[in-house]
This record gives sequence, structure tokens and C-alpha cells, in this order.
Amino acid sequence: MARILHVLPGPRAEGTPRLVLDWLSAGVHEHDLLFLNPEGELKSEFLAKNVWQRYNDKFAVSFFAARQIARLTEEVCLERKPDIVISWPMGFSQWIHWGARRAGIKKLIVHSGNPPGTAFVGRYIYTYLSFWIGYFLGSKVICCSDYIKNEFGRIPFLSKKMFIRVYNCINVKRFVVKDPVKKPGQVVMVATMETHKDHETLLKAWRIIEDRGHPYKLVLAGSGTLEEKLKDTASELKLSNVHFIGSRENIPVLMNESPVFVLSTTIQEGFGTVLLEALASQCTVVATDVPACREVLQSGKFGTLTPPANEQALADAIIAAMQRQQTTKEDSEKAAYVLQFTPEIMMQAYVDIANRS
Repeated sequence: MARILHVLPGPRAEGTPRLVLDWLSAGVHEHDLLFLNPEGELKSEFLAKNVWQRYNDKFAVSFFAARQIARLTEEVCLERKPDIVISWPMGFSQWIHWGARRAGIKKLIVHSGNPPGTAFVGRYIYTYLSFWIGYFLGSKVICCSDYIKNEFGRIPFLSKKMFIRVYNCINVKRFVVKDPVKKPGQVVMVATMETHKDHETLLKAWRIIEDRGHPYKLVLAGSGTLEEKLKDTASELKLSNVHFIGSRENIPVLMNESPVFVLSTTIQEGFGTVLLEALASQCTVVATDVPACREVLQSGKFGTLTPPANEQALADAIIAAMQRQQTTKEDSEKAAYVLQFTPEIMMQAYVDIANRS
């Protein structure tokens, strides 16, 4: 039984906080939580968990708050004495692990959930700063997909040996419903509304779908900095059956009542955990053909892949998905596949890696 300190950016309704909630649901190991930002849509869910947690409200978090981040982490480590410290934000990991090492903690993990950026500073300078400091601190970098691992491995002066792949998990039990009742004609996308997703192409595809006379309903769950801009785009396109519902806690219900799930995204997609949630909910899946989605869906075995930023192909794929009936065999194959991604499997892999000398 290990004591794990999770350091998170904040309790926002996005990938890594949801992963940690899934870990807590497993009831394995002891968990402490340190949030660098105090507010987010999932805060009430975290507070409801019977674990120790602290929310930083002493300083604004930025790249230049290195000493404060390190000092805060050191303080928490001295108080809680964790066996393992996991930095879920990759960008602040060097400062988090600096503080942990000052407190005497040697088992350090960095979660890498996105590939390196495309701009020079982000792809090279920022990556070198993060990973070489982490290397000398003894941090182990865990990538959530082979795609991310290989992308970092392509950067000069970084060795592929620095990176280990462990797939993200889902709480399968939350999404599996026996004989779910699907709402005819409903399509859903669950994703944060930020630049690494591609809601705009989906909205343009929906214009094509409506022009063809299909009475389907598109439900967009999630929020983010682009939410108002996307609503304006939907208005400019004169879309009549698109519904923005914001961040929701009842995502499993939403998935299980939707026949089709869509993930319109970009090459910056790191893994696409939500695709596994859709498969567990017996949705027919349509996703953008980018490396992460291709990896999760096994090159189209578990869903339709469409070319990036191609609204015509996306519209065609959604219509085809709405008009086909999944077979019992397909449902069984999906159910068996998602069982490879449980919190227990992911958690044990992290603990085993942390314990390696």
C-alpha cells in the first residue's frame, strides 16, 4: 500500500482531474491531493472524497512562480510524507519535483498527456527545460500513448528511454449500463472547448447534415475559453439543432442515451480517454484521424476515422453512423476491449514504475 501525493493544476472538468477521480474510486492505495489552483467544476466531487486535500490560494500559478510552487510542494511533502509524488501538470513538474526532492521524496512521476507543441520555444526550449531538470531530479516521465512517447523521442537530445508508456484509464463501472436506452437521433461530443479540440469543423459538418434534411440533435458537453466563440459560430451558421450544455457531472448518463459519439479534434490530442468512455457506453464512435484517436480506436476497428478539418467527410461519417445498427458481436468486443483500461491497471503500472531503481 503506497501513499501517493497527486499534484494537479486545479479541479477543472478536464482529463487529468477526472483520471485522479477514477483512481480514488478504485479504493486502492492512500491518496493525498494538492491543487495549485483552488477553483474548478469538479471541486465538489473531490471534496466529497474521503481523502486529504489542499487548495492553493496563496499565489497565482505561472511559470515564474517556480520557488512558490516548490516551497508549497515541499511543505505538503514534509507534512504528509508520501511515498510517491505524481505531477499531473507536465509544465510545472520540474518545480513540483524540486520541492518534493527537498523534502526527501525520491519516487517522482510526471504524467505527459499531450505531445510537444509545434512552435520552436514550446517544442524545444520548454521541453528541454522541463525534462532535463526532471532527469537530474530523478523524475520518470509516463506518456499516456505511444504517440506522445514517440513524438518526444523525435526531439534531438532526448532519449526514448526517458519516456514510458502507460495508457490512461476510465472508471468502466460508471459507463457500463445493461441495455441502455438510446435517444433516436442524438449525437454527443464531450470535450473541453479549447484550441486542441476542433469543435468548429463539427459545427460546419452539422450545417451539411441539416442542409440534407436530417433531424438529428447535436449535444455539446464541456466548457472552456472558446465556448462563446463557438456559440457565435453556431449562430452564424444558423444551426437549429445544436445544444451547448456546459460542463456536466452526468456524463455517463449522457453517453448511454446517445447512439453516436463524435470526437472532432486536432493532432494535439494526447490520448482521447473519452473515446473509451463512449465505447463502454455502447456508442457508435466517429473521430478525427489523428494519431491518438487512431491508437485508441485501433486504426478504425472500434470506430470510424475521418480526415482532420474535413467537414464533408465528418458529416458523411455521422450520417452513416446514425443509420447503422451495431451488432451484438461488436458490443461484446467493445466491452472486452475497455476492460484493459481500468484504474487498477493504470495505478499499479505507475506504482511499479515509481518503485524501479
